[in-house]
Amino acid sequence: MQGVPGRRLAPAPGVSFRGLVRLLDLLGCGVGAATLWRDVQAMAPDLAPDPQAAVDAWLEVDETWLSIDGCKQPVAVVLGPQGERRDWCLSGSGHDWSRWFQDLAARGAQGLTTDDAPVYGPALDASGLDRQQCAVHMQRTVGRHIRDLDPDTLTHLDRALLPVLRRLVRERPPAAGPILLELWQVVVQGRVRLDPEVRKLLQHIVERRHELVPSQRNPKVPASTHRLEGWFGRFKPRASLARGLKTETGVRNFVALMARGMA
Repeated sequence: MQGVPGRRLAPAPGVSFRGLVRLLDLLGCGVGAATLWRDVQAMAPDLAPDPQAAVDAWLEVDETWLSIDGCKQPVAVVLGPQGERRDWCLSGSGHDWSRWFQDLAARGAQGLTTDDAPVYGPALDASGLDRQQCAVHMQRTVGRHIRDLDPDTLTHLDRALLPVLRRLVRERPPAAGPILLELWQVVVQGRVRLDPEVRKLLQHIVERRHELVPSQRNPKVPASTHRLEGWFGRFKPRASLARGLKTETGVRNFVALMARGMA
């Protein structure tokens, strides 16, 4: 930027170009909004992560939605163990999750912490990556399922089992896996009868029992995507302030600047 030799000035996250112009005027630095815009286009690509660089063994992956050319589109972001942004992509219809996860595996990833979106499972299987399903999402899913049950259809056994399932999902003890599997086998054999919705909930937990405990065995594995959701929580208001993004390049520049500002 002219007047600032050897340096580029990036707008503060959450401040519009016009707002930053007014702030700079107070400091006696007369800079136009168009100059700031050109400065952003020049510096943002330098902040993008190297798509070939090695990544951490365990990563967090989640999606948010941004307005791109007037349409809401999903954007997936990958964070490292200290909150570093390792990668991102537009993840709308047609996105090849399997190939993206395979690329992360080739760069050194061994596992991902994700929410319970069904798109992740097949892609993780294809890439050979392990999965920690977000413990917070799982607790919400189980809690919502239990609240939606009709209490008039529940037996005494159903009522006794539900708090046990809720506690197992909350505490996620690794030793509970074989017990859950044995209980499910008894139910499948017809030796124990459960309400159909309670049976469906038990099956849901049993099928995901292995994906709930990696963080219990390895403290380096994030138990949830809570940090990434917090990152999005700070990210979205700033995207709204930008009044939408017009192109994929604009999204790339915006994500790069926000990641630096929120690191």
